[in-house]
Amino acid sequence: MDANSIFYVEGYVLITNTGVINNSGTLYVQNDWINNSVFNVFLNSNPGTVNFFGANQSIFGVNPTKFYNLVTENFELKSMFVDVWVENKLDITDSEITLNNNLLQLYNPHPD
Repeated sequence: MDANSIFYVEGYVLITNTGVINNSGTLYVQNDWINNSVFNVFLNSNPGTVNFFGANQSIFGVNPTKFYNLVTENFELKSMFVDVWVENKLDITDSEITLNNNLLQLYNPHPD
């Protein structure tokens, strides 16, 4: 996706096998995120954003996902069932994130 691209997924996202996403735009996800790829999912640390805007969403998978920018919306619960890495910006607005004994790692040394 190009830098100004916006892509809406009204279902869930399932990445399998050797699936990858080249994201420099914004990907809006309404349901769950499942990373069963053998890779990180995102290519080359492109400065894309993934925005979880649905109700009671979960992040699953056999491997952690390293998001560049991760945004959550709504007062709804977001649950992690695998480790999540955020390379640049984490914006949870008014959402609640449940870690379920997993790690949420922010790599940006200047998170402000």
